[in-house]
Amino acid sequence: MARACVQIVVGRKTVRVIMLNSVVWLLAAILCSRAAISQDRCDICRCQMSQNVLTLNCSDTDKNGVGELRQPDLASFQHFKYTNLIAEFERNEVTLLPVLSLVNVSELSLADNSLAVLGAGSFKRLVILKTMRLCRNHLHSLHGKAFQGLRKLELLDLSHNQLGRLDATVFSELKSLRILSLSHNRFHNLDGKLFANTALQSLDISFNVLQRVEKSVLEGLEHLRSLNLAHNNLTVVGNFIVAGLVSLTNLDISFNNISKLEPMTIESLKSLQNLSLSHNMLTDLPQFPVGLVSLSLGDNLLKDLGASVGKLKALKELRVEGNMLEDIQVIAKKLENMKSLELLDLSRNKLRRVHAAAFAKLKFLLTLSLAHNLIENLDGNTFANIALQSLDLSFNALERVEGNVLEGLRGLRSLNLAHNNLTVVDNFLLADLGSLTDLNLSSNKIARLEPSALANLVSLQSLSLSRNLLAEVPEFPARLVSLSLGGNLFKSIGTSVNNLMNLRELHLEDNQLKDLNVNFKHLEFYVILQLMNVSHNLLATISLRNLPELEVLDVSGNQLNEVPADVTGAVLPALRWLSLDYNPIRQVSFPKPSGGADAEEREGERFLYLTFVSISHMDELTELDAGAFAGTVLSFAWG
Repeated sequence: MARACVQIVVGRKTVRVIMLNSVVWLLAAILCSRAAISQDRCDICRCQMSQNVLTLNCSDTDKNGVGELRQPDLASFQHFKYTNLIAEFERNEVTLLPVLSLVNVSELSLADNSLAVLGAGSFKRLVILKTMRLCRNHLHSLHGKAFQGLRKLELLDLSHNQLGRLDATVFSELKSLRILSLSHNRFHNLDGKLFANTALQSLDISFNVLQRVEKSVLEGLEHLRSLNLAHNNLTVVGNFIVAGLVSLTNLDISFNNISKLEPMTIESLKSLQNLSLSHNMLTDLPQFPVGLVSLSLGDNLLKDLGASVGKLKALKELRVEGNMLEDIQVIAKKLENMKSLELLDLSRNKLRRVHAAAFAKLKFLLTLSLAHNLIENLDGNTFANIALQSLDLSFNALERVEGNVLEGLRGLRSLNLAHNNLTVVDNFLLADLGSLTDLNLSSNKIARLEPSALANLVSLQSLSLSRNLLAEVPEFPARLVSLSLGGNLFKSIGTSVNNLMNLRELHLEDNQLKDLNVNFKHLEFYVILQLMNVSHNLLATISLRNLPELEVLDVSGNQLNEVPADVTGAVLPALRWLSLDYNPIRQVSFPKPSGGADAEEREGERFLYLTFVSISHMDELTELDAGAFAGTVLSFAWG
């Protein structure tokens, strides 16, 4: 049989690969095969009925020479009995719209086309249309009569276009319009009474370049419940902008350049529940409506929370991350009356110390983040009497946490102490945390875990001790699902992980392992480990028995001089991802199963079905012989 020789680049080296023509044809068949989809046809469209709804999928259809929208013949779907008709004309590179004739359509999508202009009257026959999507086109101009006849339209999506200005009458006929998105366009300002005749409940003008909103624009929108002005260039928000929005419950003006909120601007919104002012330039805070439930003030220039925050007795979520707050006692005083507070984010500030009982009045607090501060010390009973479920103390300067600091947190589920300066974890620190499921102690200087440090963590599922100075392997909680020990000083892990029956992920990279005695052999249990990373160690051999569910294996950066003998379809039937990089392997070979190797016989054999294999940066490897991948079936994915 003739041979085909091709050149491929493996890492930084060109390696000669010799393959049989039959293998080349097999790979070509895998790459070129696609599953056929069988659907009913309605002229140029695909039709599908579901619960009295007929969908005309006219997307990705052939285009005519001038880019005009092609419509299906109405007779082609008249035999269907439906109560709602949905028509989709997406990704057709349409540049021109005729007068549309689908008079019974209730939902229409023209998204992802090339429309630049909407003329008058294209939709005038669509008298029952309720939803229309024109997002992700190239629209820069809308005729004042572009939406003529759409008196029942409730949702209009014009996002991701190039609109910079709108005719004052463009929405005047949309009496039923409830939801409008103008996000991701090019509006510098909005003027006139654009929305005066609508019944808008949700208006999204985010991701534009708005510098101002004229007084008249939002007049008369007494039904508006949600307004999104985020990601613009607003510098001042005056009273007139939100005047009259008596039903507004959600307001987002984050990611602007706002340094000033005029008095009564926000306080006048008596129905407001959710407010985001994050990512602005605020140094002072206004008065807030007392009914606020969620308040985001992150990434401003606040040195103090002011008196107004302390009046928000109904508040459940407060985010003040990324400011310039320094004194936790002053903050705690302002929060005393927030009896309903469940989430508090004080991360990325300048806090240095957390005093005893600082949060004692917040009895229903469930989530607290103090990450990315300068905290060196935590007083005893810091979190006493609160119902915390998640506590983040990562990226601080803690050198030691006393045992009574976490005392009483029996409902805590997640604890993050990563990126501190801890050196020891004693027997008392975690003793009360029987409900803990996630513990992150990575990136510290921990050289020792006392014998019973993890003993009471009976519910723990995820544990990270990576990037520390550990040399001795502790006893692990039996229910672990994910275990990260990378970046330590382990020379051996012995049999410490063999009894972890629920383990799915094991990370042992960047240690000094010379042998790996992992042997998950349990007659009464089904081993479910799916990912193992033992890269960048000193392994010359590795045993991978009893891992039938292993999908991802990284053995790169070791001392292997051959592909591990257990990397076969018989031993690792679920393996899909394999990295052998940076090993002194001279010859790559994946043995084929016994019996025939023809494509039609493969189903009953134990081949490796790999979707990814990497053999780069192997200085000893110079050639891949014929049959190197005989024991594998390589599959490829494409977008």
